[in-house]
Order: sequence, then C-alpha cells, then structure tokens
Amino acid sequence: MYFSYNHQLIMLKRIAYLFRLTPLVRFFQLIGLSSKQALISCYHCDEQVPQRRIVISDFDGAPRQLCCHGCAAVLKLVESNGLTTAYLHSRAVAPAKSTD
Repeated sequence: MYFSYNHQLIMLKRIAYLFRLTPLVRFFQLIGLSSKQALISCYHCDEQVPQRRIVISDFDGAPRQLCCHGCAAVLKLVESNGLTTAYLHSRAVAPAKSTD
C-alpha cells in the first residue's frame, strides 16, 4: 500500500501522540504539521500537499498548483511538445481517482 509523504508524517504524528512521545510531538508542532491544515490537490497527479509547500507553474495560459517540481517538469514537457490539447482531453476523459 502506498502512502504519500504527507500521510506518512500525519501517521507518525498520531503515533507520537498515542505513545506520549513528547520530543516527537514538539518536533511536529515546530515544523507546523497539523492534520487540520489546508491541503491542496496537485493539478497533475492529484497528490494532496499542504498549501505552504505548493509549486506554482504556468500551464495552458494559467497558473497551476502542483505538489512538486517533477509535476511542473511534466507540464512543461507536455506544453513544449505541443501536447496540451491531448493532455487536457485525457484529463477530462479519465475517471476520478478513488481515495481508498
């Protein structure tokens, strides 16, 4: 089973609280990891990422919120190779990803 980086950190935070691991709890408070923080969905891969870590890249004439520079590179490659229309069509036709 695959868990995103953010989900792994949230699970570690919960384990720290469960076992009363005070130094780890303080660490997560210092880095600002909170399960209540706003998560943004990546335009390319739909990965959930905290708003403070988003990468903004222009694609198809509009700024897009992305989870990483890899997704930004993919969009730049799509656009530079003239595949924007095909990419947008495949996104419109693709079924919604499940969150299970």
